[in-house]
Amino acid sequence: MGIRKIIFAILILVSFEGFAEPKIELFGESEDDFYKGTLVDKAIHNGVTVVFYKLGLRQVLEAKLSEGLGKDPEKASALLKEKMALHPEIIDGILQSAQGEQRIIEYKINRFPAILIDGKVFYSVNVERVLENLK
Repeated sequence: MGIRKIIFAILILVSFEGFAEPKIELFGESEDDFYKGTLVDKAIHNGVTVVFYKLGLRQVLEAKLSEGLGKDPEKASALLKEKMALHPEIIDGILQSAQGEQRIIEYKINRFPAILIDGKVFYSVNVERVLENLK
């Protein structure tokens, strides 16, 4: 199975995942760019999940998996399966990145950095200020 088919299957699985738990979702280049403050700490303490989606991560991880696969489909498939077994963190990263891309499309996020809370998109790096404005 080629990398594109695997990624397509991952995207299908992600699209059926429910998003019922309370979440603060951050989209950007680096999680360190976001100011979270004490309100986020309190939210986490009360069961809110904070998820960071790094832009472009899926492409980087796919390239990492594709390195050295060669042109022979059988050998490439075997090597890919071996890499996936040895590096499950890469697959986890691809899954999370695909989920972030799905959210970007779903909520029509068109600028970054962005914060998604309760289906509302905010173009900011200050998560605490966004939470204060939601009160």
